Amino acid sequence: NGVATDQRGFARPQNGTVDIGAVELFKDGPMSMIQLAVNPATDPMGAMKELIGAIDIANDDPAATTIKLVCGTYSFSNAHNREYGPNALPPITSDITIEGNGAVLDSTATTRLRFFYVSGGLSYNSNTLQGLPAGKLTLRDLTLKNGKQKGGNGSGGGAGMGGAIFNQGELTLERVTLHNNMVSGGSGAIGGGGGGIGQDAQGNNGGGFGGPPLSWGGM
Repeated sequence: NGVATDQRGFARPQNGTVDIGAVELFKDGPMSMIQLAVNPATDPMGAMKELIGAIDIANDDPAATTIKLVCGTYSFSNAHNREYGPNALPPITSDITIEGNGAVLDSTATTRLRFFYVSGGLSYNSNTLQGLPAGKLTLRDLTLKNGKQKGGNGSGGGAGMGGAIFNQGELTLERVTLHNNMVSGGSGAIGGGGGGIGQDAQGNNGGGFGGPPLSWGGM
């Protein structure tokens, strides 16, 4: 079995299986399957990091990849990136299926934290004219709850978009429960610049995504 390494240093199998920390990636022909192993009930931080790592690995594989979760609640309180507002998980930039097996993704942030951004291939770096590839996300047997997004406050309020998922690519939901996810627009007539999609106006400057969006897209 040959093993290559991607740009982040993760082992990438050509066939067979390879262990990547707690994550075991099975590679069989054109398809990949990642079986998560960390129980979110006993190691919530480890389970969250394992899921993030699995999506990073899947994004590096041009073939379709299935990620199988351990049943339990995966809680997120901080943004991994800010493509079109704060997202708990890496942008989806390839063909990824997540088998939830009854798992729950829960956003515990107070104001702004959705779970997924699915790329439509629209974000780009104006210097290199390169950016995020388009993504395709399929979710099965999963609950997304308490996701939230709020537009920025400013002289004109920004739009709040995608409480649980902000999709610009392809999205399929199968037996997925969406519970208590919400969006709200920003308040206008506050003064200064206009509110952004994920950030209040910054003085006389308009708000943006709320921070650097993982090297692509812009503020």
